[in-house]
Amino acid sequence: MKQSLVFLVVIVLITSILFWISSEIGWAREEKEINQISPDSPFYFLDRFFEDIIVKFLPDQEKVNFYLNRSVERFYEAKVMFEAGDSDWVFELLKEGLDNVEDAIKAWQRCLKKEIEISELKDKLEDVLKTSKDIFIRLKKDLTAEQITDISKKIGVVIKEQVELFLKLDRN
Repeated sequence: MKQSLVFLVVIVLITSILFWISSEIGWAREEKEINQISPDSPFYFLDRFFEDIIVKFLPDQEKVNFYLNRSVERFYEAKVMFEAGDSDWVFELLKEGLDNVEDAIKAWQRCLKKEIEISELKDKLEDVLKTSKDIFIRLKKDLTAEQITDISKKIGVVIKEQVELFLKLDRN
């Protein structure tokens, strides 16, 4: 019995890892560049778990791009879940997307301290923030007043950090 359980756990982990790797390199993707595992998928938590592990081993300059890509993915997921009528996930995904933008800015600031140049991502950061604001405006009517306040505050913090980062970039 114990061996069967261990075997089952190993098979599930191997299958999950293979599924995740295939989605990362494009085998399981459709035409879109965005990850196709939706938040209501049973594999979603594994996808996020592996993302969290991977990011810990990335250097700061790669973390910036990783976090920006992950924020775009979360905003896209929020939009998809909203369009599917599953508004339970929308607020959480918007907030997580903004958290990822904030993490990207913090990683970028660490790069500046280490004098690592990655200014080519400046336009990408601006695009991600514009996307987040556009999605937030579209979905705003379906959020509670408290959720709107939380997201608005988070957007304000992220924009403030973006301005500070761009000022530092301009000085360098």
